[in-house]
Amino acid sequence: MAPRWAILLLLVALALSFAAPPASAHTTVGDLTGTSPYRINDNELTIPGGNHVPGPLGYVWPGSGLDTYSGVASNPPGYQSPFTNQQPLQEAGDSYSPEGAILTSTADHDSVGDLIFALNFSNPNAFPSPSRFNYTSLAIYIPAPVFDATGKLIQDGFEPAAGINWDQSDNTNIVTTITNDYGSIFVTRADMNDPFEPGSWIIYIQAPPSGITFNFNKNFDNWYYIRINQMKAPFTAGRYFFKMFLNDSYPVHDGASANLIAGTVPMENWPVLLVKGEVDPAIISGTLRYGDLDSTLYGKPINLPGMVRAVGVANDPLTNEPTGRAVEARGYFNATAQGHYEIEGVAPGVYDIYASAAGLPEQKIASDVRVTRGQSLQLDGYLNVGFQLRGTIFSELGFGESSWPAQRPISVIIYNSKSYDVPSIETESPINLTVPPYTSYVNGNTYFSATGFSGLISGVTGPKKAAFPWEGPTSYYTYTNPSIKDPFGLFNGVGPAQVWWVDPRGNLDPNTGLGSSVSEFTFQFGSEGVYGVPTRFSGMVPEIFATWTDSLSPGTYYILVFLNGYVQTTPDGETFVDYSFTVPDIGPYNTFIPIDLIRSCGINVTVHFHDNPSTLVEGTIGGPDPARYMIAEAFARDNSLAAFNFTEVSSSKSEMSILLNGLGMAGDPLHVSPSTREHQSSIPSPGTGANTTMGSQPILTRSAYS
Repeated sequence: MAPRWAILLLLVALALSFAAPPASAHTTVGDLTGTSPYRINDNELTIPGGNHVPGPLGYVWPGSGLDTYSGVASNPPGYQSPFTNQQPLQEAGDSYSPEGAILTSTADHDSVGDLIFALNFSNPNAFPSPSRFNYTSLAIYIPAPVFDATGKLIQDGFEPAAGINWDQSDNTNIVTTITNDYGSIFVTRADMNDPFEPGSWIIYIQAPPSGITFNFNKNFDNWYYIRINQMKAPFTAGRYFFKMFLNDSYPVHDGASANLIAGTVPMENWPVLLVKGEVDPAIISGTLRYGDLDSTLYGKPINLPGMVRAVGVANDPLTNEPTGRAVEARGYFNATAQGHYEIEGVAPGVYDIYASAAGLPEQKIASDVRVTRGQSLQLDGYLNVGFQLRGTIFSELGFGESSWPAQRPISVIIYNSKSYDVPSIETESPINLTVPPYTSYVNGNTYFSATGFSGLISGVTGPKKAAFPWEGPTSYYTYTNPSIKDPFGLFNGVGPAQVWWVDPRGNLDPNTGLGSSVSEFTFQFGSEGVYGVPTRFSGMVPEIFATWTDSLSPGTYYILVFLNGYVQTTPDGETFVDYSFTVPDIGPYNTFIPIDLIRSCGINVTVHFHDNPSTLVEGTIGGPDPARYMIAEAFARDNSLAAFNFTEVSSSKSEMSILLNGLGMAGDPLHVSPSTREHQSSIPSPGTGANTTMGSQPILTRSAYS
């Protein structure tokens, strides 16, 4: 048996040059399907569906193969899909042991090496009159380890080694042919509400004026490289991929030829890398199906994203004797995979197999599963539907109901403890923000009328409905068709279609009873017998946006409601009120909870502008900008942030008033626990990462070719 570190020689070989490789087959994310070979649009050779999607094309070495990197066909190939028909055969039906992989780290040994990313352009002639494609920036998401409040691993990923601290924005281990200006290379960690990959690293590179360019006169064979030195491999085996965005834009097509993408990297063209638990690993694959309650769904492949993980103890690959080394491997799948999953890079050993999907809580589907080196194991499983939560929130003033003061976004967050901190969040309602891609929840920009918070959204017909992204074979309310996707489905929807805004003019939806009335707001997570409360928002699922991969397990949970100008307290505003519910081990599969919110007080602040500190004479703020923003904050006695707001001030103004009645429409930027502040509720802000900014860089926008 080759030693575990032998595979690291490939990393050394890659470090020798930045030679420009010729175009040759390599495997990318592609599109997942429910029939063999279970992927299309993932390389140039697989039939049917050969060729990568036209547009910018991503690579990562060693995952893309030494043959692709060097241009020497006799060199080892890169990662291949386990159900491919490429040569040399590395199919799951044979002895499965793909090249172009790295080894996991272990408790007593860190697997450290360099990753080299690259960009070129696939099939440019598919675009009308192609001559030149130019981009100003590149963002790469690199999976990172993420843990919950108890220290349990939520997702695994890569970490910089050799003393490099990316949490402190240290970019000294990054080298690129895009720019030699380290002031144009940024590294940060995505927020846990990031719409693309929560908790992961983000490498952001600003191109020089010449840009990232693919030219016709070079036959579009321009190559750009990003080398990241001294990266520690994950402890968890599996197939990892790297989201890449150009021009601060994300793709919005599904690979159809009629909807080409040139403005950014198509999802199908994102690069992949296998991290394996032993030199000659096994693979476990199969199909997950609905297991209970709904007779229409029972036995059908699930149409939801999710995750399967194998947890066990490794065996010696030659003797099959236990080594005592704890090992884990994971595989993620999206809705189009039709329940098909693949756990790759599995070290020989004995495992328990756990599976979950959006709205279907994690369950053990097999125990004491033994796999040997190079083995392919077929294992199907059944998942039960999770728990539905429904509730009504009442607007209270004193000891009676009061109408909502304005049309405002509302957020419902479910925690697994009364600490009410970010690591304790299990799930939350769709986020209403004013930057892409969250603008999908409102028709138009969220500007308010001149009467401020007492008015309604100016020039807007109303918020859009948002629904759980259900694609299953049956409808769960009257206005969806089981043969098509839910027309209101969004990547982080949590239940039947509804708006997540209170509205003093509102009426409950006649189909679902959800939404806002004059003084009440009814919400729902899950749909009984179809899917439960969705949890574990993950960017590891092979699709553009992050999405749900689990549901609530039995236990007690706590609800916190954020609404500008309201507090979750007793009527006198003095004592915070916990609202909890319990998910039982065995039925019932739904519950209802009423919640009172109390109108809070407000502070109307008027700021006067003076040209000189020694005079009371007011002066206009002047130019050269036509307007500026004024920010106001209020702090409690313990110095915790209690209220925040901002407003635009015209250059002709010499004074401006602003209302402080909570943490503002923009949200609570610190995710402050109610136990450490004056309980002013607000819309929770996802922070820098979730606002889809890269450091101080522009916001990501949708990209489509026309």
